[in-house]
Amino acid sequence: ETLPFTQQRATVLALVKTIQFEAQSSKIWITLNKTDRVYEFKIDLETPLNYRPPIEETIKQEPKLRQHLILAYQIQELLSNGKAQDPKQVAKWLNISNVRIYQIVGMLSLSPRIQEEIIFSRDPILAMLPEYKINALVQEVDWKKQELAWKQIVSKHA
Repeated sequence: ETLPFTQQRATVLALVKTIQFEAQSSKIWITLNKTDRVYEFKIDLETPLNYRPPIEETIKQEPKLRQHLILAYQIQELLSNGKAQDPKQVAKWLNISNVRIYQIVGMLSLSPRIQEEIIFSRDPILAMLPEYKINALVQEVDWKKQELAWKQIVSKHA
């Protein structure tokens, strides 16, 4: 995408021998120059090329643990910048209980490795982990013990 259009075009022309399209089946067949290998793709003719789902749909697809950890960082930023007096004030704004807000903010006590895995992992297991086990994990102050417990929790749900 960073190449100028003329270089993109030259690259495609050097790699592709033929492109065939069948509208009835919505399929494309691409034959490569050097290998004469044919690749078949089914394409979506209904969705516009530049379609992006609304941000609300995208957020809903994220695992709850990731959503809550990111929210915890946002709450911490509000507190650090003096935009909120305490987590209870944020709880009122979000219309959630004080207990719940402290559970969410408590996720910041997880070891950096666990937080990194929650934020960046694409493993579908992340969506299956029960939150009550993470709340218990937060109570452990030793990060090495946390990480061992985390591995056990993840392996049980694998």
